[in-house]
Parts: sequence; structure tokens; C-alpha cells
Amino acid sequence: MNLTKLLLPGLILCCLGKGGASQSTAKMPSPTPDTTAKAVSTPALSPERSRPIVALLNDARIAAPELGVDIFLKVLESKKVTDPEWRREILDEALRMIDDVQYPMPMRPAFGGTTDRNNGLNDTEAYVLAAAYSAKLDRLSFKGRVITLLLETDRERAKQMFSQMRGELGLKPRSCEDALTYSPDDIYAVVGTVAKSVFTEQQIAGGERAQFVAPWIENIESPRQIYPALGLLQQMQGSATERQILFNAASRAIDRNFKDDRSFTYAWESITSRVAKLIAGDADTFKSDLRTAFRGMLLKNLRGTRCKDNEIKRDEPLPDYIEAANKLFPEKPLTIEDVTTSDFSGTAKLTHILQKSTGARKLRDDLMVVVGDQIIDNKVVNHDLTDSEWVSRVNDFIDRALAFEGTDSETEGELLFLKAAFVGRMIVAVNPGDLRKSIVRKYLRLLAASSLQKTSFIQWRMWISGVERTAPEFFYDLASEFPGPNLRAIVAANKLLDEPDKIK
Repeated sequence: MNLTKLLLPGLILCCLGKGGASQSTAKMPSPTPDTTAKAVSTPALSPERSRPIVALLNDARIAAPELGVDIFLKVLESKKVTDPEWRREILDEALRMIDDVQYPMPMRPAFGGTTDRNNGLNDTEAYVLAAAYSAKLDRLSFKGRVITLLLETDRERAKQMFSQMRGELGLKPRSCEDALTYSPDDIYAVVGTVAKSVFTEQQIAGGERAQFVAPWIENIESPRQIYPALGLLQQMQGSATERQILFNAASRAIDRNFKDDRSFTYAWESITSRVAKLIAGDADTFKSDLRTAFRGMLLKNLRGTRCKDNEIKRDEPLPDYIEAANKLFPEKPLTIEDVTTSDFSGTAKLTHILQKSTGARKLRDDLMVVVGDQIIDNKVVNHDLTDSEWVSRVNDFIDRALAFEGTDSETEGELLFLKAAFVGRMIVAVNPGDLRKSIVRKYLRLLAASSLQKTSFIQWRMWISGVERTAPEFFYDLASEFPGPNLRAIVAANKLLDEPDKIK
């Protein structure tokens, strides 16, 4: 039985085919703020500045940094503020606030070799963080949004910010004990957008755009950067000079041992596909060099230290992903001797929360008794809310689940995972009405008091988002009952930014 599907309908994000998580300690380089920008404090209220927007920004300032930056940027993205000077002030303040955001960049699963990389992660902390990271409340994602907004009003500054970053993201090798790796793809997409927006045809022909893009290819630190970096190369084919600069940069950057098998094995199938597209068509020296560099990279990394779960055994056929790579060099394909090694490290260390917690397993069994026969053909069949006996069982179960304090040294994050799973499943099982509203209120009371708001805000926000999606008819009114700055800012942002009219 897939416990995650059983426990987390609608709450854990299901878009994890390539999503992931885990905390990285690398600090993103911070672009130098525009020294001409006016110092920003709380904007003085004036007839030109909407009182509701000023109030929302004030709420955002005292919320968690992740929520504050997100709201500042959403105000700009919504076009609720049209005054250029005020927009500039909001953007500059958001940029400064990014430094206080906890996580440097998104992370995604990289465990399970070439199989489903969520397999084995269900009901683990890594899976929870993976879902939380998908909201993109990290420093690198926020900088991408800032630069995207700058493209509308100050293209030179957007260009300058990327020039300062130079693709140096501080990505240290992941260990074989890690279940997660980096997910830098989005920032490369923004680099491509800027590169296609700020250069003239004459500059492209002279290689200026290539010189702007090249550091984002040359400074690859992790195998996870190769795929998006080659995507930049695919887009930048404006002149022979540009092709020469960027193809040469890519060939030099990838032909080495990254000493990061966790990230390498996760990434290389997609890299193979992208290299195949780049070298397709008429042969030339640039394409030949890239193909040679790709083969060299495979040999160096496959012969290096591998994670035990990525082992290729000599008595078995070549894996499909190696056969796919061999199509790019049929004259000298990789053999089993080329791709095997005797140097192995460990494997991902995972704690399965349900296996760890005997008390949680008992609650899970109780949940199934209360839910009864509600699942028919994978669809939820709701109980009759006039059945007072069933309503009583639901309330009893919810109270016991929310009061559960653990039996096996569960952490707060693990306890919240379990309670969110159990209560979330029950919210789905109950039709809208007083009973469902009561469950949502109890659940929000739990979340409003959770210290995860300070220790790992993105996880806390994920659980809030889950009930926000599952019970939107009650969520905002009920969330207003709790005085914390984060819920207050969430409610205020929803109310104001969903209004159809522009506020000057």
C-alpha cells in the first residue's frame, strides 16, 4: 500500500517527478544593490499611495522573510502598483530582504538510480522538504523573479545582476548519503530571457551576448547545472562567433570528474538528450568537441567513486541510459569495463516516519476504520453528515490525532507531517459544512502555534497551502481568527491581490 497516497491527498504536492529537497548551506552571491536607489523604510502614506497596499507591505515586513519577499514581489507582479518610483522602492526592498531567506535554492530528489526517484522517499523528511521546495520560496528563485521584473523597466540593471552572479552558485558536491540535490534550472531560464532581450543584432554578431552567457556555462560546479547550461547553448545560435565561444565553453566545462555521483547519476539522462540535439545535423568541429567532452565526462564520473545504489554490475547488461548515450558515439561505444568501478561510497540515509512511529501506525489504522469504505474506484465517497455516530467518531479521531505527542522520539517536523496527513485525509473525506469547518479550525490552531514558522518556514507554508487548497471555502475566514503575523499576511495578500481592479 502506498502510504503517501493514503495519507496525503491534496496536501503533499504530486509534482515531484523532478522535485526535491534538503537544506543546502551554500550562500548565493548577493548582487550589489543599485547605489542610486533611494533608501526604503515604511513608505509615507500619500494620496498617490494606496492605503491597503501600504498596510499589506507593512504586514509583509513583520512576517517570515520568505513570505515577506513573496508578497512584495506579488504586489509588483499583480500590477496593483503602477507608480514607477514606488515600484522601484518595493523592488529594492524585496531584494534586500532576500538575504534573510533561509534556503539558498530549490532542491529535488536524486535517490533511486535511474528508477522513480520518489520511490523509497514516501513518508520521509526528504519527501516533505521536496514538496516544500516546489513553492520556490528560496533566495535563488526570488532573485530570478526580481530580475524578471527588472526586465520590464531597467534592462541594464537586470543584465548587471546576472553579470555579477556569473553562474557561481556555490554548489558543493552532494554526498551519497544525501537523498536530494540541487535544482538550478529556473535561474538559467531567466538568464536566457535576459540574454535574448538586452542585446542588439550587432552585439550578438560581435560576440557580446556570448561573453555575457559564457560564465554561466564555464562556471558549472555541479552536474545539475549541465542540463540548463546546455539549454542556454541551444538558444544562443546567433552568429558563428557566438557558437564558437559557447560551444568551446561547454566542452571545457563538462569534461571533468565532478565527484558528485548523487547529482551526476540523477542528471545524466537529460544531459544525453540535450547533447544529442546540440550535435545533430551537419558535423563541425564545435559539435565534435562537445561530443568528445560528453564521452570524457561519462568515463571520468562512471569510473570514479559511485554511490552504492547506483552500482553497475559486471554480470548484468548495460543499463538503458548507457545504451542511450552510446548512440552518440557508435564508433566507440562505452563497454561494461568502461562503466564499472570498485570504488563505492554509501547510500541515502532515510527515516521512514510511519515505520519509526508505532503510535502513528495505530492512528493510521484508526483512520481507516473511521473512513470505512469511502474509497471506491479511487474516488472518495463521502459519509452522510446526518449520521451522528459517524460524526462523533470523526471528532474523536481528530482530537486524538492533534493531541498525539509521539511515541518514538519524533521531531516536531515528523509530528506535523503525521498530523497533517491524518487531518488532511479527514478534511478530504468530509463534505463542506460545519463538521469540516470545525476540523479546519482545529488544524489551523495547530499550525498557528507551530515553531516550524521559524525553523523551516517553507515546510510550514506547505501545510498551510494544503488546507488552503483543500478547504478554500473556510480557510481565509478561519485563518483570520489567529493573530500570528504569517497568517495575517497570507489572508491580507489573498484579499487584496485577488481583487480585479488596479490600485494606483
